[in-house]
Amino acid sequence: MLHIPRKLAETIIDLSYGGLPRKVCGILGGRGGVVSAIIPITNIAGIGEHFSMDPGEQFNATKEMQENGLEMLGIYHSHLDNPAYPTADDINLPLSQEVSHVIVSLKKLDNPVLKSFRISAGHVVPEQVEYL
Repeated sequence: MLHIPRKLAETIIDLSYGGLPRKVCGILGGRGGVVSAIIPITNIAGIGEHFSMDPGEQFNATKEMQENGLEMLGIYHSHLDNPAYPTADDINLPLSQEVSHVIVSLKKLDNPVLKSFRISAGHVVPEQVEYL
């Protein structure tokens, strides 16, 4: 289970809208399954179906989390035309085995959907999200 303060979940959704027409992405930091930090990372992929986090920003985010006693709990990204469910590209990400995958679907712009998943050996398992 992933625990996200409602305000931080709203921030992820706001960032997703703000990034249009690109996908947005970032890292979720915290402890004990409770998200306490959202670190937006520049999507260096072009406009389209994919996202790719800027490696330098990823390094800096990891360093910042370590300095603040946080662990990486997950990554987040937006889907523009797809539901909030991992795509084949999402499933094949190197990180997908170890962390939560929070996806915001903006398929219906007036009704964003935020869901979380765990991915193991190519199998997608929905993860319950508790809003604090």
